[in-house]
Amino acid sequence: MPVKTLVHPVTGQTLRLGRKFAPSRPQRMARFGAFSSPKTPIPTSTRYTNYPAGSSGEAWFKAVLSNDKLGDCTCAGALHIAGAWFANVGEAVPFKPEDAVSLYERACGYDPSDPSTDQGGNEQDVLAFLHAHGLAPNGSHKIAGFCAVDGRDVEEVHRAIYELENVYFGLALPDAWINPFPAADGATWDVAGDVDPSNGHCVVGLDYREDGAVLINTWGMRVWLTADAIRNYAVPAAQGEVYALYSDDALSRATQKSAGGFDAAGLKAAFAELQRAA
Repeated sequence: MPVKTLVHPVTGQTLRLGRKFAPSRPQRMARFGAFSSPKTPIPTSTRYTNYPAGSSGEAWFKAVLSNDKLGDCTCAGALHIAGAWFANVGEAVPFKPEDAVSLYERACGYDPSDPSTDQGGNEQDVLAFLHAHGLAPNGSHKIAGFCAVDGRDVEEVHRAIYELENVYFGLALPDAWINPFPAADGATWDVAGDVDPSNGHCVVGLDYREDGAVLINTWGMRVWLTADAIRNYAVPAAQGEVYALYSDDALSRATQKSAGGFDAAGLKAAFAELQRAA
């Protein structure tokens, strides 16, 4: 089935959906709840994506990464997360916008010479590919692993953002979220009726605020996903899913700590143990 095309109401730009719900081969999945202790307090909000004007982080956050022409949202989302890791420790984003198409080819079977292969991708399949083969065309920037996050528990979602600097949402969007389409940064997606399974989309959460809403990046825009929306739509009953990725790329080359202040050795050991227990 071809991916669905949307049109931005202000710019007229076309935008694509493209997240598939069922993986081709379900992964044996570690749980973030087994990795992180809920007894350890976390901040009531984060500001990881408060990038300086003109920085590579700001530019990367706004990049659509070919999701205006292709249903590559699962690949664009992963690259947005990877770029944010570098930006969050004050380093230049090492990826290029065209890397999204390359990843879509390698991870999802897209063939630029055959438009019928633009069929979107499944998040578990993409994450397994990144673990084995990396984000960059040369096979570099492999993720160390990924784990499932419980969308019913918004505090767990926040904890994943604070500790790992990302959550990777797979959602079936309600029609009300895209009709009318958000016109600019700052829109809010709240509970808005039943989901449409044909509106499969990948968005990434990179910050959260005091009222529980998570700041997501989608189609180069910043949109707030409310806590109630997460509980309602980021769950299997609504064809939703949530994951968190971990990579050495989240660590500052100078300090070997993440933007949240976490030690490299400690994070790596905990995540390795989590993967063994999956």
